[in-house]
Amino acid sequence: MPNSRTSLMLVPMIAGACGSVRGIPEGGDAPTSLASSCVGLGVNSINKNVQLYLDGDAMKPYRAHCSADLRTYIPLEGSNLSSYPVGGCSTLASNATVGVTTIWQMVRFDTAMHAIDTNDYMFATSIGGTHESSGNGSFEHDFLSIPFGSGRSCVSGTAQTVATIDLTGTHFALAASQTWTADGFSAGAQAAINPQRTMATITATGFPVGASPCAPNADYYTLNGGTCLHLEYVP
Repeated sequence: MPNSRTSLMLVPMIAGACGSVRGIPEGGDAPTSLASSCVGLGVNSINKNVQLYLDGDAMKPYRAHCSADLRTYIPLEGSNLSSYPVGGCSTLASNATVGVTTIWQMVRFDTAMHAIDTNDYMFATSIGGTHESSGNGSFEHDFLSIPFGSGRSCVSGTAQTVATIDLTGTHFALAASQTWTADGFSAGAQAAINPQRTMATITATGFPVGASPCAPNADYYTLNGGTCLHLEYVP
């Protein structure tokens, strides 16, 4: 990768969920135990939509999905995409007809860290592929998936939309301290966020550039992702 690097920013938000839930019916009695994770609910919750309580707080319910290995996922609605558009030093990967885009149906939620694991593709679908040749040929890689809330671009001087977030209805928003990092040559990143902090459009500029909520090395995290997209509860 080129040596001239710039790190920056963002200010974003999120929320979103769907499906029926296992939990207390409206107007029902409060449970004797308030599970904060799928592990807390046990094997009866495997492959089911459930109701959980952040940190076991009865005032902080949210909808979730429990996987076969009892990991906790937040169901999403709307447009949740991460991508690497073709252009500049990026071309179509072998056998691909379009640049890579990853579409997210659910994201894994770390209930202890209150953060999304951007690299868990259990409930994501990727189409296409993007090949990057940069660093005077020192870096050659086929991108066949892109972590959640992240993206790459390789078009100098032109901002490209690389990711969208729409998490309306999850009872979560991005933590106030959450930022994005742009890493690369002449790198920059921006996020346009709606007033309710439930939708964000992320753009990146650089030749090449990785834009990620994981810091400080966004180049690394647009390859590998991480448990770095921190959330806070909203009623």
